[in-house]
Amino acid sequence: MKQQPNYQSFTSIFDLEQSVTFWEPLQQPLHADRLLYKGKFFEFTGNVWVEEHYDLYPEVLCKGQFYMQLPGVQIRRLKPTETYGPHKYGLGFLKGPYRLLLYTESVEQLNQWHDYLKRLCLLPNFNKRHKLMGKIKNSLNFYDCYKCINGQQYQVKILEKPQITQTKQVIREIQILRRLNHPQIQKLLEVYEDSNTVYILFDKFLGHSLKTKLPEYWNLTEKQQAEVCFKLLNALAHIHSKNIIHKDIRPENIIQLNSQLTNLIIANFASADSKEKCKKRKVFNPGFMAPELFQNRNFDDKIDIFSLGVIFYGIFYCKYPFEGKDFRETAILNEKCEINFEYSKKLSSSAIELLQGMLKKDPTQRFNAQTALKHHWFINARSKEQMKGNMLGAPSLSTIQEKSEIDISMQDRLFNKQQSKLRAKSVDTLFITDANEIESIPLHQKIQNMTNIQFNPSKSNH
Repeated sequence: MKQQPNYQSFTSIFDLEQSVTFWEPLQQPLHADRLLYKGKFFEFTGNVWVEEHYDLYPEVLCKGQFYMQLPGVQIRRLKPTETYGPHKYGLGFLKGPYRLLLYTESVEQLNQWHDYLKRLCLLPNFNKRHKLMGKIKNSLNFYDCYKCINGQQYQVKILEKPQITQTKQVIREIQILRRLNHPQIQKLLEVYEDSNTVYILFDKFLGHSLKTKLPEYWNLTEKQQAEVCFKLLNALAHIHSKNIIHKDIRPENIIQLNSQLTNLIIANFASADSKEKCKKRKVFNPGFMAPELFQNRNFDDKIDIFSLGVIFYGIFYCKYPFEGKDFRETAILNEKCEINFEYSKKLSSSAIELLQGMLKKDPTQRFNAQTALKHHWFINARSKEQMKGNMLGAPSLSTIQEKSEIDISMQDRLFNKQQSKLRAKSVDTLFITDANEIESIPLHQKIQNMTNIQFNPSKSNH
């Protein structure tokens, strides 16, 4: 005899944003390019096994002409005592007071469905699967933890529901993080929820922010600084490609992922928003704000470029351009945006050109992420590093176009040959020395490649 699943019913924070019912009529057909996975489930209804075909899209599970919004749905594998008949493997879906049991023919099919769905749905029993190790220093609600089954360490953001004052902001942060997948962006793995608490599980990172490590980055070689800047710009380009604006790029939110100084990540998406909605919500953080944010003006994703430019300025000069004696003076300096771009032997003129392009006061003249990524400083910094030790007295270029001051024809020809090879090489691979350096999750690659913000059944998704 089948045992009924013992679900603990609770009200999800997502229920405030979504319908509590499971299935709703599909108003518009979904674009085939957004399909993540498809297969069949078996459902026991009216004492009869019914086979249905299901299509999985980002945030949506479809059955025929009906769809289910997944962010507020909790899933779990059914125990052997909860299955019966010819189908031994199943998933339980819980949404408010509603329960749905779907079964597969094999454990392989179950694993495939579960691997996709766990990244889009809520999971139960965080405290049974993980053990907390302690609170992370200088954080409000982040803890180190490990998974009981294998000891793998993670970091978890724990939010007590009674203390959540901005529920929509928490939902928005989760939905945004689920759409991002980049080695230099804080990676959300799973979201757990019970009647009292929300747990957001992340990959473990070292925890040191740029705020406390700035002098070490100033001491890096120019090639290493270029690698740091390129990776962060590449991450920001990925964020913007998903129609997202971070809105809070500052040293505290640039975190060292591991012991390598050049491996930083962009973290804390609590203030992030879609480009369409972000104009209603500004983040006031003097010292790192784009000047247009001080005025009642429209803004776009170039506010992130300006903030990251301030970060780069700090890496190059070991100080920030708007350092006042107090909060008010810092805000005044930031709004005026009068920046001193000092020239030094340590810093090439092409690096300063990149800074000037990112820190333009007028946003219409400011670089976007893609333009900044193609700047010749990145190619130049890599080429100078490669030439060291290989050619005595090699010319030091400030830009690719500048001529060598050393009039040695043989060296010029060798150097120009090296430069031609670098120009032909894709800028995207300049600072990638190992193909494994870019993270890859083949099973879920299609999930993170989706660019649509959120499924809306009332609008066309073509």
